[in-house]
Amino acid sequence: RIRSPAVPNPFWHEGPLPAPLPGAIDAIARDLQPHVVHAHESGSLGRQALRLKRRLGVPAVIACYYVPHFLGRTLSIDGHDNYGTRLVEWVTSRYSVSFFNQFNRVVFSTEAHRRFFLDGLTMPATIITNGFDASRYCPPDGTPEDVEQRYRLPPRPRILFVSRLMRDKEIDVPSRSSSGAPQGPAKQSTKQISARPAFLALMPMMSTSFSR
Repeated sequence: RIRSPAVPNPFWHEGPLPAPLPGAIDAIARDLQPHVVHAHESGSLGRQALRLKRRLGVPAVIACYYVPHFLGRTLSIDGHDNYGTRLVEWVTSRYSVSFFNQFNRVVFSTEAHRRFFLDGLTMPATIITNGFDASRYCPPDGTPEDVEQRYRLPPRPRILFVSRLMRDKEIDVPSRSSSGAPQGPAKQSTKQISARPAFLALMPMMSTSFSR
């Protein structure tokens, strides 16, 4: 566990913005002697990873888990697109591509995700899905668990959403689309999705490694 100073995040109280001290990062690098540096974000920690790449002369990989629209949506006052949000998204896109191009490789979770950053991206990109192998991660005895009964799930069709309930996650999109385009029997089926929301569990935030 590594602790780093942080400053309050005005957009997400539970997620303070890390402000790592270069000296502390350098001490860790001297102890570990890494063969590769991995950056998980494009902010201050990502900048430190890029600095280590240059100082240590080792390759660096960055994983991208956002799209420019996330930031525009978060900063939007009314949650809708406007000139201001589009400008924020353009600046975010240009900054991100410029930042990614300083690494040896960029990792995206899907091909659709990668396409958001194609304009100007020169570094190789790899797709690593966030999905998991259900045949491997299952009960030890191999017996399928009756998940429907355990969690009292509503009838099919269903959409499972696992994430923070934040504006940038746009959980309203599948809710609105479920009563949109489909016609005939499909339209009635998709309406049922938004008609019966079921909150299965509330996971507490993991203890942060950032100190304020």
